[in-house]
This record gives sequence, structure tokens and C-alpha cells, in this order.
Amino acid sequence: MRRFMTLLLALACAFSFSFAWAELSPEEYDKMMKQAKKDHETSVVKYYKDIKAKAKMGHPDAQFKLGKLYVDGRGVKKNDKRAVKWYRHAAVQGHTAAQFQLAEMYHYGNGTKQDYDEAIKWYRMAAEDDDGRAQFTLGNLYYTGEGVKQDYKRALRWFERAAESNHIEAQGLLGEMYMKGLGASKSMSKAFEWHRMAAEAGYIDSQYKIGKMYYEGVGTRKDNVRANMWLSIAAANGDLEAVNLRDKVAEEMSTEEIAQAQRMVVEFKPIRH
Repeated sequence: MRRFMTLLLALACAFSFSFAWAELSPEEYDKMMKQAKKDHETSVVKYYKDIKAKAKMGHPDAQFKLGKLYVDGRGVKKNDKRAVKWYRHAAVQGHTAAQFQLAEMYHYGNGTKQDYDEAIKWYRMAAEDDDGRAQFTLGNLYYTGEGVKQDYKRALRWFERAAESNHIEAQGLLGEMYMKGLGASKSMSKAFEWHRMAAEAGYIDSQYKIGKMYYEGVGTRKDNVRANMWLSIAAANGDLEAVNLRDKVAEEMSTEEIAQAQRMVVEFKPIRH
């Protein structure tokens, strides 16, 4: 009964507000919106001042948040140099998110000179503390050879750690590496498993790859129904290669098999492993 009365009261308030809003003149509405914006800005500035006071006292989380405010320009004028300063204060105290953001600033040269050595140092600190973003980025730097000597073994190691933290793209790239034998012995079964995990989590490239693997019977048994299902999902997500291959697979399927595949598409919901 109490919940019902609370719901009625909430609805009554919503309706009364809607009617009052509808009765406002254009000038009154504009005045109301300006006041709301002013109140919001005042609130953000107050938040900035409170965070800055705590940051100056040496609180790492406040220092990290202050750096983020300078990056976003919220409550204060955007200033990447000051963001680097406060991220560093938090990072040296072991704040993982600050270490990652400081690495990003050095990586892309925001607020400081681009410095891959510094970027990798801070990425590694955050990665060792199980930050999945840092683990993936480190893996990607070693995978592409950006700012560091290309090293597939190190890339594989960091991708695996990121994948264990449910980083979808890392799972997909692991599938590629095992498929091509980069950083480890070629293994189509491992490639299939990593692509499957990424596909089930919603990674489009892996959805196409796993559909193709089911069709060709590579890394798993041939299964046209599942091939059609995954290729249909990838196609619906914008993968043009999947469209052509899905249609090719459909030519080898019965009407009942196509209907089964489409039911599986409808029932599909992305899941994280």
C-alpha cells in the first residue's frame, strides 16, 4: 500500500510539473533554463574547489579527480599541463587510474611532450595493478611496434592478462595471434576459443571470424547453422564481409536450418566471460 501511495504521489508531482511547464511563456521558460544552467555551473565550481582543497592535502583520489577536471574543463578552464601535474601527484602514490591517465598524456603528447618511454613506464605500473585498459594498450604497443620494438611474445602476454580481465578487443586480438602463430605456436582451437569469447561479448570482428570458422570447420567442427547465426549477427552489426559469406552459407542450408539459425540470432544476448 505504501509503495502504491508513493507511486501516486510521484505521478501527481510529475503531472503538476508538466502542466506548470506547459503554461510558461517563452520568456519565462528561457529564464528558467538560464537559472538552471547557472545553478549547475555554480555546483560544478564548488565541486572543483572542494576537490582542489583535498588534492592539496595530498589525497591521491582527489588529485586524480582534479586532473580529470582540468582535462574536461569542468568547473575550471581546460588545462592539460595542470592535469599532468595532478595525475603525477596521484600516480606516484600508487593510484592506478591516475597512472593510466598519465601514461595516456605521455602517449599522445597532451599537456606534455610525447614520450613513449614515460608512457610505457606508467602503463606498465597500472597494468601490473590489473588495469585492463593499461594491459591492452601495452599489448597493442608491442603488437604494432608503436614507440617500442615490436615484440609479439610480450604483446601476447599483455593481451592474455587483459583478456582475463574481460577486455573484449584483447580477446579478439588473441584469436588473431593464435590463428596466425604470432607470439606463440599456431593453434586454431585456441584461436576459435578466444574469438568465441569475444564474439559472445559483442566484438564484431570476432563474430565474423567465428562464423567463418564454423563454416569452414577450422578450429571446431563444421556447423552451417551456427555459421549462419554468427554471420547474421556480424552483418546486422555492419560487417559487409559477413553479408556475402552469410548468403553463401545459406545456399547450402535447408529452410528449417535457416529458420533455426534466425531463432538463435533473435535469442542472442551479449555476455561477458
